[in-house]
Amino acid sequence: MPNVLYRLYKVSIFVLTLIFFLLSTGCRSGSPEVKEFCSLGEEQNRTYASYPLEKRYRLYISVDDEPLCDADSQGLSSYLVWDLVEGEGTADFLAMKLAETDNEEIQRKIIFALRQLSTKGGLRGRSDIAVLAQKKSGAMKGSFFDRLIDDNYMVNQTRNWATEIEINSR
Repeated sequence: MPNVLYRLYKVSIFVLTLIFFLLSTGCRSGSPEVKEFCSLGEEQNRTYASYPLEKRYRLYISVDDEPLCDADSQGLSSYLVWDLVEGEGTADFLAMKLAETDNEEIQRKIIFALRQLSTKGGLRGRSDIAVLAQKKSGAMKGSFFDRLIDDNYMVNQTRNWATEIEINSR
């Protein structure tokens, strides 16, 4: 009997995974601003760097949800992050955005950006930002689906980034 229950559990997980995958791929759509940016093709990098910080942030956060930008398996945001973290006031801006949001996916992207900034030395002496990143990552639970299958990879990775921020902010 336990073997039958285990198989039923595995089949249920598979069916839920399939449903989740179908819903997540069929429902993705970015804003008009993101669609326009993604349609730039080769001009994306040059254009992105010329945008004000707020617009670069909005694009960074939402670009991976736009199918037009889905040409790379790694996601366009992982490339945009380097231009996002350039310039004055970026650390404070990102810290403010991190403090404001309860959305774990957005928190993860912001903590990743802060990690990139910290690797460039942009957070030296900013223990306040390191504490905020530790607090936010420490409170993360992961998505419902991740908790369902007991997958803590994304949460653990984000916590590791927060630890790197702490180390690099000293």
